[in-house]
Amino acid sequence: AHQDVVPAESEDGTSWMHPPFAGEIADGFVWGRGALDTKSSIVCLMEAAERLLAAGYRPQRTIYLAFGHDEEVGGNRGAAAIANYLQAHDIHMQWVLDEGLSLILGAFSENDPPIALVGLAEKGHANIELKVLGDGGHSAAPPLETVIGTRAVALDHLQKNQMEERLLPLVIESLVNAA
Repeated sequence: AHQDVVPAESEDGTSWMHPPFAGEIADGFVWGRGALDTKSSIVCLMEAAERLLAAGYRPQRTIYLAFGHDEEVGGNRGAAAIANYLQAHDIHMQWVLDEGLSLILGAFSENDPPIALVGLAEKGHANIELKVLGDGGHSAAPPLETVIGTRAVALDHLQKNQMEERLLPLVIESLVNAA
């Protein structure tokens, strides 16, 4: 689970039914930015750990609870730092539970029973550094092809040739079974 959220569309929250960062409880729900995006996972895991410890439970193996704080911006200081720490201390996990999905009410129609979705794939992404080199000049007599123009053409090409969408067979099977 991670603790950060992406920004709200408007700083003052005018497009929200409840203030985006207030965590208000209304109509039986917690209203707030990120309320469905693993914050409940953190609370549930910590609550479960507290209750188990209070009941005297002692696990047979070490359990690590690790929560990143920068997942929405790449995780370099959160998840990556956690992985580096584990590697540096020669700690090997038997298994890892990462984030997961929500319990969805009415996933396909109003009358559907609740369904617990399991994350079976990850969104793709690409980080691209685009450098364009060219001769300098004077704005009074720019060349026919400027560095800015060349960069614009390259960006336009990327925009028109985006990564291909695809569903993995396991995801398709999961959706078919859910339906």
